[in-house]
Parts: sequence; structure tokens; C-alpha cells
Amino acid sequence: MYGFRHARHWGVSLLAAVLTLTILSFSAPACSENNPDAVPSENSTILKTYHSPYAPEVSRWPVRMPVTSTDASKDPQVSSVSGFVYPWLTDLELAKIQEFQVAMEEGEMGYAGASIVNPVSVGSQDVAVFSLAPDDFCGESFYVFLPGSRSMSDGQLAALLAAFQELGIAFDPDSLNDRNCCRHPNVLETRTLTAEESRRSEAIKDRIRRGQLKREDIPAEAHVLSVAKTVQVNGEPGKKPFFFYPYRSLTDDELALFALEEETEWDTDPEILKTDALQAAGDLIRLPENVNAYDPCSNRILLHPQQEDFYQTDNQTVYKYTSQFSFEGQNELQEHFHCNMDIFHMQKSGAVPEASAIHLWYSYDPDLSDRDHPESHEAEWLAAVQNWSEQTLRLPADILRSGWTVANRSDYYGTEMVQLRLVTEKWEICVWVYQDTAKVSDCLIYNREWYDDSYKGFRL
Repeated sequence: MYGFRHARHWGVSLLAAVLTLTILSFSAPACSENNPDAVPSENSTILKTYHSPYAPEVSRWPVRMPVTSTDASKDPQVSSVSGFVYPWLTDLELAKIQEFQVAMEEGEMGYAGASIVNPVSVGSQDVAVFSLAPDDFCGESFYVFLPGSRSMSDGQLAALLAAFQELGIAFDPDSLNDRNCCRHPNVLETRTLTAEESRRSEAIKDRIRRGQLKREDIPAEAHVLSVAKTVQVNGEPGKKPFFFYPYRSLTDDELALFALEEETEWDTDPEILKTDALQAAGDLIRLPENVNAYDPCSNRILLHPQQEDFYQTDNQTVYKYTSQFSFEGQNELQEHFHCNMDIFHMQKSGAVPEASAIHLWYSYDPDLSDRDHPESHEAEWLAAVQNWSEQTLRLPADILRSGWTVANRSDYYGTEMVQLRLVTEKWEICVWVYQDTAKVSDCLIYNREWYDDSYKGFRL
């Protein structure tokens, strides 16, 4: 356990030491593939702005505020904004840990709990420290996980200090930032992949899905760092890998090792899925000839329908596949449009995948479209959807001219939207239009064998 040999008073004298953050900038060559030697030579956590096109940008946190209470609910940072999502310590945590740090250095405080260095898994409320290779991470020698939705306990603060003592790294607790720390529970990587890396990663994943690339195909000397992290999956806690992407260009072998932690060989060829998806969509939608498939075009996730209220799958666990397409077109007003189309398949254990839903979404700009138009009303919404559906859907005209109802109105990311709904024997068709212009934004089509008739919003 941690503890003081004798009590220490921290109050006005400590508060005076809680300074407004200043990020120290140093003139240094870029830390990148072209400058592999431009990394810090000393094992220190003082923030150095070594540049890398692959490293996250370091954001500035709110100005530090004076701490007047040890009550976590009165933490100055948390009282004004959610301090538990930023990759650093809150004002109160910083004030406490600076006091604890002095106590440890003077031998008045110790920590005898379990080590939090390089654990095999990380919970959403855990504190952990992972050691990094500075050459791979542009000088960063550590990465810290902090609790995602609550203030750190005194024990966790002491454990954090002890972890840096164990690693032999001089620790400045105010140096935590986007490059060496995460606090949000849904963060699953040290950085985002570049567009070029994402293209290579998707091509590699496609080979894995087709059974063309396996772990034994990767050279033994290739290695990457990851850890199992607790996240919320369909409202329930589950594990996903957290990837420590280096702050340099990833090799194909590294991308493959990361991908193999998420992807396995499918029992259905993605190319067959793509063909079946287009066939299913073409039976219902008047598709132009210029439909383009994203390459690769599919992904797969494991669903737990019993945890959702809009699936009809006898509470079985199923796989859900997504095939992605796009096409260009022109409507009757001679307006050019771009449309993205996602086609979904569901697969129960031991069965073949079945087309279950389609999402069409158009490239209209709501700000531009609505700027000079007064609000339209129900008759205009109905007329617009009937006209759109007769041009777009392969259903009998009498069905498309009747049965549409206004099902919902909502503010969607600052844009007022209206949902109109048509239910047939096989399909539930939900079309979203902009409230002011009555232009179609999205169409979500559900196979009622897989989905019930409850309100789903934009969920598929």
C-alpha cells in the first residue's frame, strides 16, 4: 500500500505551485523516416516538439486553475468541461501528484501495490504505463492509460509515480499529452493511420479474409505492440485490441500483424458477397451502370442481436457484413448527385449470408441547400419522397404512391431532418429529407425478416 510516514499539509503553498501550463518548444530536426536519428537522447518526459508527419498533433489543454479543495467533484477542470476525456491529469490530480512526488523523493511516501507497467490488459478505469522504443515513437519512451470517466484515486496516482520509478524515467506529470497518453475509453490507437497506410491495410485485410495471408507468412523478426482494452460493445463491456502505431510509416509486415489481430479468413468469399449484394440491390433499386465498388469493399463484425431491440434473429449470434459502393447520377431537375451505397448481409451460424439492409446516402450540402429556402411542410415532403421513390425503387407504382407516413423529425448534427416511412410485406423503407428543401438525404431499407418495425433512427 502507499502511504505517508507522517502527514503532509498541502494547501496554499501547494496551490501557488500549480502553474499555468507552458509547453516548451525546442528547435529540432524532423523525427521521420528521413531523419531516424533526430530523437531525444535523454530519458526525460519534458515535452519536446520533435516533428513527425505520423505523430499526433499535441493540443493545448485548458489553462490550469487554482485548486481549493481535495473534493474530486470540485476539480476546477472537471467542473467546467469533462476532464476525463483529455489525455492528461486534471487540475486536482496534478496538484495531488506533485505533492506525492515530493513526498516520494523525500522518502516520506512509498508504494507497495501491484506494478502497472506493461500489463497484459487494460480496463477502462485502469491506470497503466507501457514502455516504448523512442526510435519508433519520435522520442516518446512511454505511453500512459488513465481512467476514462472518473477522477484518479490517491492509490492510482501513487502507482503512476511508482511505474516511472520502475522504468527509470524522470517523470513530469504535467507532460502528458496526445502523443504519450489516452484517457477516453474508446480510443484504440496511439494515432490514426494515414490515407496511404489505410489503403495498404485494407488491401492486406482483404488478403486475410480470402485466406491468402496468414500469420506464418509474416517474418519472425517482425513485431508490433498491442494490448487488450476494455470498451463498451453494444452496451456491454468487451475487449478490443489497442494498437501502438509507431510515429513513422508502418511496414506491410507491421500492418499485417495489426490486421491479424482483428481479421480472420472468412468462410464466404468477399467477391461473392459483393456480387450478391449488387444483385440484391438491383432487384429493388434502379441502379445505373456506373456503380463502383470500394476496393476492397467489405468488412465483417460479430453481432449480439439479443442486446439490440431491432433485430429479429431468434437471439442468435450472427455475423454482419458490409459491402460498399458508390455511383453518380442526375435527377429530373438536371442536378448532378453522388450517392454512396452500403449493402448489409447477415449470417447465422451454419447458414449462408443473406442480404438484410441497404443504405443510400447522397452528397447534398444541407447548408447550401437550405440557405435560401423557407421551411417546407408535410405535403411537400410526401410529394418529394413519392417522386424520388418512383424514380429510384423497383416497386409497384400504386405502393409507392400510397402508404408513406411522417414517422419522425429530428435535429441531426444541427440539421433539421424528417423521416418518412413505407412498410411493405417484405421491406421497411425509411427516407430522410431535409426539413426546409424536402431534398432526399438518406434512404434506409430493412428486410423485415431480419429487422422489426420499431423506430431505428439511422441504425442498420
